[in-house]
Amino acid sequence: MYDKGVSIKKLILLPVSFFGLLLLVFFLSGNPFNISTQAQSLPAQGELGTSEVSEQDAQKAQDYFYPREQKNMESLSRISVPTPPPGYKQPSIRKVHPILFVAQDKTVLPEHQPAINSTMQLIRRWYSGPLEQNNLGYTFEVANVAVYNAPFPFSHYQCGRAWCAPDEWIDLDLNVVHALQDAGYPVLLPGFIHEIFVIGGGGWASAWCYPDCPVWPDPGPSSETGVAVVGDWALDAISTGPNPDCVVQMGSACNKYPQQGAIAHELGHTFGLYHANDDPRSLMRNWWDFPYVTLIGEPKNDEIRVVRSNQFIGSRVCTHDSQVIRSNMPSTVTKSLPDAPNKFFISFTFNNYGWCRWTPTTFNTFLVKDNVWGKRRANVLSNVYPAQEYRFRFQLTAPTTVGRYYSLWKMRKSTTFFGAQVGKQIRVTNP
Repeated sequence: MYDKGVSIKKLILLPVSFFGLLLLVFFLSGNPFNISTQAQSLPAQGELGTSEVSEQDAQKAQDYFYPREQKNMESLSRISVPTPPPGYKQPSIRKVHPILFVAQDKTVLPEHQPAINSTMQLIRRWYSGPLEQNNLGYTFEVANVAVYNAPFPFSHYQCGRAWCAPDEWIDLDLNVVHALQDAGYPVLLPGFIHEIFVIGGGGWASAWCYPDCPVWPDPGPSSETGVAVVGDWALDAISTGPNPDCVVQMGSACNKYPQQGAIAHELGHTFGLYHANDDPRSLMRNWWDFPYVTLIGEPKNDEIRVVRSNQFIGSRVCTHDSQVIRSNMPSTVTKSLPDAPNKFFISFTFNNYGWCRWTPTTFNTFLVKDNVWGKRRANVLSNVYPAQEYRFRFQLTAPTTVGRYYSLWKMRKSTTFFGAQVGKQIRVTNP
């Protein structure tokens, strides 16, 4: 459908060393995202979540992912950007467009589309966190996922030949992109970024952009179009659970959050980012620590400037929201006696689902109903950036009178409540 006349630039990927940089993590000071790779004792009030990937699995992810990402991108020299048709105008609102690519012999599961949509919504919130400035968040707009039912079996796209061995992978991204272009999708036209989820694509991960893809060691400048391709390892993790083949290679790096990080990492390449000069604080290096990673804003590694200046990124007011992730509260407790108060712990976890960070001086969780527990609020003890989780854990005291009482809690900025409510009615009984 399009004239494919402009060759695209490669991302030059170099091997990175993990153990030397891991040492750097433990000596970094002033880390705004409180990155931690080891379990810590739980404070009395609560704690920020941490990466769920062990050091051993992080090393596996490092060793497995980057060499294959580099190999996958070898087809870039043959991928071309379509010449825009006469009179072409870029869309007035630029969006990231996810596509679910379904070969003729593959099947869409009911979980796939909701999982892709919810993941892209979480990722756009995550990007807003490190880009926050002057009480504004900065992020991209995203369309709902489109499903493309391809006319040929998967082997046709896997290797681009009439026949290939089951374990032979050649130019999957090249073939998928060209199939979508031939079907009329505006892939790699100016004003469009696409993230393609390929059913059957295994551990495939690649991305590229045009015209200003980054060249090592620095990111940017920025892109006007791009495309990312991921396979089953990412799709399974966000929809039905860790992919078994992935677990063999990377263990806990195949869980939901880490694979959301892989999706966000490939999207970062389409915005013009490289691999963070091997800085383990960055999504573009330690994607498996998502969402407890950031973008770097240093003079020689200014990922924040590159993304914030990208034409796909726009500002928005710092509105706040929260989601309940989990909670642990008893349904029944015995009443307190005058000389023997009954104290017990509750815990619950919120996700920052807004556009800007929660700060310790301003944000807390507050009791909404039935002030009988001896505690009404618990403060956030560290910055909580969008897409990150914060677990509150604190002690309540049962009232001295039997009955049914509510323990309902919401997030609050200063005196303004926002987001989801967590809690239940607790029955207080005689000992």
